Amino acid sequence: RMLFSFEEPELEENVFGLLRQAKTNLMICNYVGSIMLCGIVAERVAILVHAINTPYETKRYEFQRKGQKDRVTCLKKRRLVGNQSKQDFAAIRKARNDAAHDWAVPDESTAKRAVQVYAAATRLIVDTMDVRFDKGRADLNSKFRECVRRLVRTCSNASA
Repeated sequence: RMLFSFEEPELEENVFGLLRQAKTNLMICNYVGSIMLCGIVAERVAILVHAINTPYETKRYEFQRKGQKDRVTCLKKRRLVGNQSKQDFAAIRKARNDAAHDWAVPDESTAKRAVQVYAAATRLIVDTMDVRFDKGRADLNSKFRECVRRLVRTCSNASA
């Protein structure tokens, strides 16, 4: 049995909620805001990919302290991300840096870029979860399920 819900509080707070806010920003034409939120989603996904594949808490903590470019480099070296994810991480980081450091001029290219970045962030999440459907049942990557259980246990113990 799968004891996992897409409403898992830690995932909602750190990934899904941020992506939903990015989509809302797209809908209200706040393209820079959407790009920035997708940048945060990409950072959280990189941390999640590392956590899924790294059982040692101290190494996970060290990884979280790195900058996003270094995180993605580490994931590439360990072959934990595929070519599409590498491209998506790079596209999001570039768009986020441009949005954060350049004067924003609202135009159609900004809107188009925000949609592309949102799509890239969504692909990163789907790729990380590795959801497969079999006879109407969602099946998640076993490493992903175990990581979520570990995160829930850690958070439950911390609040006790």
